[in-house]
Amino acid sequence: MTIRCDRICLRDGGRDVLRALSLDIPFGGPLTIVGPAGAGKSALFRVLAGQLRPYAGRLHVHGREVALDGGRNSQVALVDCRSTNYPDFSVWDNIAVPLRLARSKLLEEQVITLAHAVGLGDCLSLRPDELSLVGQRRLALARALAARPALLLLDDPLARLPDAEAGHLLEDLPAICRTAWQQGMAVAVATRSSQVALALGGDTAVVAQGRLQQQEARAIDVLLRPVSLNVARVFGDPPINLLRATLVNHVVHIEQGPSLMLMAPLNVEDPALLAGIRPEDLRLQGSVGDLAFPARVERVECSVHGSRIECRARAGSLTVMAPSLLRPALGESVVLYADPGAVYLFDGAGALVQQIERATERVRRVPEVVPVTDDMPDTVEGPTIFALR
Repeated sequence: MTIRCDRICLRDGGRDVLRALSLDIPFGGPLTIVGPAGAGKSALFRVLAGQLRPYAGRLHVHGREVALDGGRNSQVALVDCRSTNYPDFSVWDNIAVPLRLARSKLLEEQVITLAHAVGLGDCLSLRPDELSLVGQRRLALARALAARPALLLLDDPLARLPDAEAGHLLEDLPAICRTAWQQGMAVAVATRSSQVALALGGDTAVVAQGRLQQQEARAIDVLLRPVSLNVARVFGDPPINLLRATLVNHVVHIEQGPSLMLMAPLNVEDPALLAGIRPEDLRLQGSVGDLAFPARVERVECSVHGSRIECRARAGSLTVMAPSLLRPALGESVVLYADPGAVYLFDGAGALVQQIERATERVRRVPEVVPVTDDMPDTVEGPTIFALR
């Protein structure tokens, strides 16, 4: 079973926000919708929740059409950073409100189950103002689960949260989504971050400029096989590196950089191409057959998630994601390496014309392990940034 959004169109102040947007929200796993700010993710969710009225389009739930007339849709629950709780009620009473309205016969048991499902099992007696920001977000999630809608919408659930709290909530999101599925709900999550989609792992859609760009059954398929330059730019954190290249016979020459030979002819009208390499596919140590880019380190941002290293090569600016303990010095000359199988080729219109496919090896690649030295801190509260002035 799926929930079908069919050619939804929305205009705001003369600007098209949603342009015949169609997508399927499956049961049994969350649909993660990834897109930049202004892509139409929040607008779509507000349309489905009945907060905005589109001028065209349909919503089908369990095969039945649901009116999109701007009225509240009882089959849809929306949780976003503006969601509020009852300030004078305890966590227990907040969760109990929708259960009482539904005249639940297992009220106490369900309240406790939902509180534990969202990570508030030890906070039942607290009021919302006694919770942290992420605790209040978790409470809003529990109240939405208690209402048991057909469709649960989570609009940027990590927005405005401190990094540490956002990370903990991201770890818990798959279990929260499973709780929703077990109660018969479909779940859709909107986010700007491809990392959220990869953490959830299931169906993933990329939306930009109010249109569906790509939808796949697995987030990793969008990462490894983007259908266009637009998708490759949106789905990646940090964004994909892009370098100018020219096709001559069967050889792609990267401007001021290395060349790579294609195993089969490339059918393009214009030899001018863009070569894309994701930051996680660039390394500071190479293997035989790798592409090499001599470069100079201009900026390093270190966190527990890794080191983001921004470099200047003759071919252009390159960003590398490396293990967090790899911290080259500012101004240091380095050589960046990329497996030719990690290169994407896009034509002048932004269409993917070839990926030099070795995706299986890339998925199985073992991360580099760097020994911990005695002077390395055990934890890092926030990113440490070094940059050349």
